[in-house]
Amino acid sequence: MYDHDADTPQWAPDEWVWAGVSGWLNICDGKITVDTSTVRHVAYWSGVKVDRSRVVKYTGARVSYTKIPYERYNGDTGEAFALIPHFYKH
Repeated sequence: MYDHDADTPQWAPDEWVWAGVSGWLNICDGKITVDTSTVRHVAYWSGVKVDRSRVVKYTGARVSYTKIPYERYNGDTGEAFALIPHFYKH
């Protein structure tokens, strides 16, 4: 299983954003690929404003990713982003 996640800096105990994506690996003939039917996206946040309609969960031919645009209560904006490439060479 390959797992990757991205954490934004935590500004206060109740202000954080987390994005994650993971999937099962297939290893054959020296190549490692991600089984796209097993890709899972995870998005969590606390203490920030997030427009759920702008949370992107994408599974494509070469990559899968989760992107969460957010706005802190002080007005600062940012993105939490997690990526899993589908193709690797051993």
